[in-house]
Amino acid sequence: MQVSDPILGPIGSRVEALMLVHQVERRAWGEGREGTILVLGTHAGRIGTAPLWGERQAWAAGIVRGTIVSASGRIGAFRGVRQLELAALRIAPPGAAPLRALASGADRELVLAGAMLHDVGKLEAYAWRGGIFELTEAGALLGHVALGMLMLDRRLARDSATPCSGREVVLLQHLIASHHGMLEHGAPVRPMTLEAEVLHYADDASAKTSSMEDTDGEQEKNCGAKV
Repeated sequence: MQVSDPILGPIGSRVEALMLVHQVERRAWGEGREGTILVLGTHAGRIGTAPLWGERQAWAAGIVRGTIVSASGRIGAFRGVRQLELAALRIAPPGAAPLRALASGADRELVLAGAMLHDVGKLEAYAWRGGIFELTEAGALLGHVALGMLMLDRRLARDSATPCSGREVVLLQHLIASHHGMLEHGAPVRPMTLEAEVLHYADDASAKTSSMEDTDGEQEKNCGAKV
């Protein structure tokens, strides 16, 4: 039996699909044995792969979190946990599957709210003084991520009838907390919901696009100066 989504297929079913890479983990087991495990996802959820051993580790070359891959194999289980036993894996060509297609199960209203709120803490983290933006004391001590979460709490506390349920508040807080994606990039936690993943990838793409535009602008200035 072939299925299009590994999350839905029974044990033993065949899988062939485009998937988003959520995690790449290289581990060492006993006796110096090393392997690579991927966490792959579609709009329906995520599934870990069985370890890639030996020469198969080369399949993961160039694959990082956020890569879209073409994967095929079978659904298996190890110690009661479902996993994808890969038969083939390669990086999908550009445009093969838009990120929005793999994340179509996300709550759009929640993603939109996160897009509007994720950087709101910068309003208190920076101040316009003497023609330049300067870091405020709160910004230096807490950072814009923590300030954003505090601002959301304060705003919701002002209304006796909050527009959000308790769970929705937590989900919004998580969107703010995790939008940088990685702990080493300043995120208190990594994205743990589909909506948080979508927001992080969109924010990361926006930042990279802005950086490229700044670089192109500087190059044009330099070329003009030479002329």
